[in-house]
Amino acid sequence: DPENNKGLVTHALFQKQVGDDLMIRGVYGADSPDSDKKNAFVIAGGSGIAVVPKLVEKLKQQGKEVTVYHGIQNDNNITMPEGIEEYASYKPIADNGEIGRAVKVMGHDLEGESSDDYCFYNIGPNPMMNAAMKIQETLGTDSKDIFISLETNNMCGIGMCSECECGGKLTCQEGTFFSKDYLDSKEIDIMNLK
Repeated sequence: DPENNKGLVTHALFQKQVGDDLMIRGVYGADSPDSDKKNAFVIAGGSGIAVVPKLVEKLKQQGKEVTVYHGIQNDNNITMPEGIEEYASYKPIADNGEIGRAVKVMGHDLEGESSDDYCFYNIGPNPMMNAAMKIQETLGTDSKDIFISLETNNMCGIGMCSECECGGKLTCQEGTFFSKDYLDSKEIDIMNLK
């Protein structure tokens, strides 16, 4: 479809013919961090849902009860990748023009509950993850059990260029997930990251 031929990579892919070679590198980094908490909540915004199936499978294998809050634009955008319902309760939340509605719904659902056994994995745009972390701390969750997946600029993917550095860690080698505790200790404000 010529209408979708917009970016440099997409254009190069459109030039390929059946039978041409294509090299894809990745996935880079390390696996998501573990928590000893029994209840895991995954908050994914938009395309952040792409990494959720593998994450929820891992969390379920660790014996956790897993709930996924997926922020989508509207009810027509519900596209759940295979594997989520097998391991987690899936809650698609349409924002219908209210940015960050999934985060608010998550906060409302968990308000007044004991959060000593909660851990959170936030995946999506930085403003969404920032709002989610604030609510999760308000719920009483320890900052070492609140994780975000940061998408830093990644040029080489093998740790040579240091472009993906965040607080002294290279996301291409050490993974994209950071605990709120780590971010606070390094005085990293995700709203100021490029």
